[in-house]
Amino acid sequence: PLIFYTQSMGPFVKQTSINRMKRVLSKSKMILFRDKKSLQHIINLNLEHRPAMYVVPDAAFALGNPKLLIQRNNDNFKKHMKVAISVREWQSFQSKSPEIVMQAYRESIATAVIHLIKQNYTIYFLSTCQGLPEYDNDAEEVAKIINLIPTKHHKNITNFADYIPIPQLLSILHDMDMIISTRLHMCILSLISGTPVFPI
Repeated sequence: PLIFYTQSMGPFVKQTSINRMKRVLSKSKMILFRDKKSLQHIINLNLEHRPAMYVVPDAAFALGNPKLLIQRNNDNFKKHMKVAISVREWQSFQSKSPEIVMQAYRESIATAVIHLIKQNYTIYFLSTCQGLPEYDNDAEEVAKIINLIPTKHHKNITNFADYIPIPQLLSILHDMDMIISTRLHMCILSLISGTPVFPI
């Protein structure tokens, strides 16, 4: 069966797009939407065969592993002395120069890392967006932050630069005491792995 996972869709204004979408979506068994506006766009197409359609949360929530959550609950959040940090490059600042804001961001993360290492934590840099040639590479931003951290602390830092499959990523996040994350999907993956997250 053809099922569309959680998507934003539309609006469709070109007749060629409308015809194509009607033809494909009429053959689907179910469509999941991220928002009511997308649902309405598809209703407006007047599909020949209307599949089951639902508005649901972001698709990343569906990746939750109940076993990890139960295990986390049972261990009463015992300390592993590990903190994962997920950073990203971002240029959408209007009140200040993006370069100035990004440098302040990098310095803030570096300061947090140094503080945590002094508290005997091991730091793990990782991201949902790395190691894929056709997509963003957050590892480049990590390198800039690590350059701001004194060399004597580098032995307490692990930098995952390669792509990490989702099941393995969830397992890593589950083993952390906390995640500091700038990307939404890393925040969601942290929550569904049972680990507290501090979102930036």
